[in-house]
Amino acid sequence: MATTEITVSVEDLAKGDEIVAYTVWSFDHGTRTITGSWIVDSLYWKAADRLADVYTNGVMLMFRRGDQVTVRREATTPEPQAENAEQPTSGQQFTQEMRRFLSIGTRTRRDRNGRDLHREIAEWTVTAAMQRGTLHPGQEAVFAPAFDAASSWVKDIKNGRGSWIVIEHIDALSPWQFCKLLGDMVDAGVDTTSAGAQYFARMRTELLAQAA
Repeated sequence: MATTEITVSVEDLAKGDEIVAYTVWSFDHGTRTITGSWIVDSLYWKAADRLADVYTNGVMLMFRRGDQVTVRREATTPEPQAENAEQPTSGQQFTQEMRRFLSIGTRTRRDRNGRDLHREIAEWTVTAAMQRGTLHPGQEAVFAPAFDAASSWVKDIKNGRGSWIVIEHIDALSPWQFCKLLGDMVDAGVDTTSAGAQYFARMRTELLAQAA
């Protein structure tokens, strides 16, 4: 069967993939592309799921979450897509990528081994916007638009300045739901903390109406 070479994130590697190229960086040589042939056997995450050991037929390769590698796979025929298929919004892209980045599922609890995932989601969002180069450029581009949404959460929810009913509601969200909240705020046009406060004010009105 015909094969094709594609670039994927480390998280998307599968057993049997043939890694043919990846990039490394060092102070002495800067960014370099390493080529070869390594057949993936297994992958293990460590350091709070931020680093990966990839065991192959020859050596163990080490990557960070979000690193890109070129793999050779059997070519598949893509399914036809509807001509008018809607593209995901910026908020939807954030929601999907953050869930994937932190391995968040529908049953993931807010506390993960002593780490508050609400806080971690917000911190990675701020990191993407303020510390360029920490994450893969593609991830930074997806996470950064939620900076003001995350900052609004810190100001009004985490620091307790908002309405008690809104704080109580958001604190009860699962990490899966919290990702969607920040994504919804992006799509609602929250681009300042003032806009975030207005978003929470509207949420307060809706919650009070539901409780009446």
